[in-house]
Amino acid sequence: KRFAETLCTLYAQEHGAQVCSVRPFNVYGPGLSPDDGRVISDFMRDCITQSRIELFSDGSPTRTFCFVADGVQGIVKALAEGRPGEAYNIGQEKPEISMLQLAHTIASLAKEKHDTDIHVSHKFHEDKAYLTDNPQRRCPDLTKAAKELNYHPQWDLAKGLNETYNYYYALLK
Repeated sequence: KRFAETLCTLYAQEHGAQVCSVRPFNVYGPGLSPDDGRVISDFMRDCITQSRIELFSDGSPTRTFCFVADGVQGIVKALAEGRPGEAYNIGQEKPEISMLQLAHTIASLAKEKHDTDIHVSHKFHEDKAYLTDNPQRRCPDLTKAAKELNYHPQWDLAKGLNETYNYYYALLK
């Protein structure tokens, strides 16, 4: 990814092209496949189809999540207004939530909507290398996107998870 950004920057400098890069951070929402391997998709699929959520870690890594509507808005703003050769982080800065907190939040959502008790557990993945390169923290700095693109995500996590849960429930039930 970084190499591609460098190539785009060099091309923009050499040819005066209107090129910028976007770095999306944990964009989620309706439309994502339940089998795409992202944590929210995995947790919701397992919650809805198996009444459980299994964590393949101790649950301590933290992330922020960006609802798809905010992600698309940020990408469009970067493409329309971004400076040539620049890269822009697109995502959400808060709340930063642990994977264990996320699992319990989704389990609570299922309880609230369908009075379903969801068991959250820890399990080892059969692939010993699974999550070995996974960062403990993934949270974008949006200062540049806010200043240069006037990018300010509007969707909070609770509202986005609710919309996403409704989508997966209709799809999987």
